[in-house]
Amino acid sequence: MYSTMTISKPFVDRSAAGRALAKALASKKLVDPVVLALPRGGVPVAAEIAKALSAPLDVVLVRKIGVPYQRELAVAAVVDGDQPEVVVNEDVARHADLPPGYIEAHVKQELEEIERRREVYLQGQERVPLEGRTLIPRGRRHRDRRQRPRGLEGAQEKEAKGPGARHSRGSDRDPR
Repeated sequence: MYSTMTISKPFVDRSAAGRALAKALASKKLVDPVVLALPRGGVPVAAEIAKALSAPLDVVLVRKIGVPYQRELAVAAVVDGDQPEVVVNEDVARHADLPPGYIEAHVKQELEEIERRREVYLQGQERVPLEGRTLIPRGRRHRDRRQRPRGLEGAQEKEAKGPGARHSRGSDRDPR
C-alpha cells in the first residue's frame, strides 16, 4: 500500500522536515513504531518524528570500506546491530585487486569504530528491540534541501528481517 504526502514549501531545517513527516505519519496505523536515524543528518528529523509519535528513537550506524587506492570508492559497508551485516559490492571487489583478507580486516576496524560511536551517541543506552515493530528509517537525504522530500512519502509497510517486523520506505547512507 502506497500513500503520498504533498509538500508545497521547502523545509526551513531538518526539524521542520521531521515535524512535517510526523504529521503525515500520525494518521497511519503503525504497529508499535520505532524511529531509526542515520547520524548525523537523520537524527534531527527522526527526533521530531519519534517525539510526535511517542515512539522510541535509535540510531543505525554504517561504515564504508573503501578500496586501498581510492577510499571514497566503496567495496563494502558494515551495518551495526546485534548481528552486524557486511554488504560487499561484488563488481568493485572483482576489479579492485584487493589483498587477501582486506575486507575482513577492515570489517573488524569499522565494527570497533561503530561501537565507539554508538557509545558516544547513545551513552550506554541499549538498542531498541525491533522485532514485530513498524520501523521508520530516516537519513540525511531527508534534510533541509530546497526540494521536496524523497523516500518516505507515507508509510509503506513491507516485510523486514525477522518475523512480523515491518519497515516504512526510505533510508540513506551514513554521513562520515
